[in-house]
Amino acid sequence: MTIAAISLILVVAIVKIFFNSNQTISKKEALAYRIALAAVPLFLIWSAFAFSLFVERVFVRQALAVLISALTALFFESMVMYEKDPSTFKSYSLENLGSYTATLAVFLGVSALLGVRLLLNINIGLAVGLFIILISALTHSVFWLGGLRTPRASVVVLGIAVIGFELFMALNVLPLYFMTSGAIFTVCWYMAVMLSRTQLLDLMSRKILYRHLGFGGALLAILFLTAEWL
Repeated sequence: MTIAAISLILVVAIVKIFFNSNQTISKKEALAYRIALAAVPLFLIWSAFAFSLFVERVFVRQALAVLISALTALFFESMVMYEKDPSTFKSYSLENLGSYTATLAVFLGVSALLGVRLLLNINIGLAVGLFIILISALTHSVFWLGGLRTPRASVVVLGIAVIGFELFMALNVLPLYFMTSGAIFTVCWYMAVMLSRTQLLDLMSRKILYRHLGFGGALLAILFLTAEWL
């Protein structure tokens, strides 16, 4: 029943995004607009489904399903309000909600890919291909929802995907529990996205840089110190 409900939400979402005309953007931005809005809920649901395959406790699966359903509903409520009246963009926090949801999707998706590689030994090329699509689409979405829609931002998205690929390959060979590896990658991805976004908006300062690096470094230290090594 839960899977059916989430599937219904997904179908309605795709129809809404790809068949609803938005008059607030130009035709040139239409493709980027659709990718940005579709990628977040799409990859969140797929990543959660893949991640749930590695969860043994029924209660945890149910809690994850409820969380994903709630986030998806909130995201599309904000999206619909934005389409009806773009002035509600900040009021309904589509940017912040999209950022948090994308971060959760990255954790679930990368953890699932690393888990599949570890337990099922799938082809590394397939895993890398899915990883590149996941990271590129979600990074693009975070930037686009944050108002970064310039060619320079597209180059940064590509750079983050390349660096992420190298980190993904490194985590793939480390003897770490796949959820721990997913958490480590998510922290690094979030720091890269937030610092890049700050730089692109010309808001970078030593205080912001030290705050992000300090917070991210502390999280990474905790993850490595408490990690379950295989």
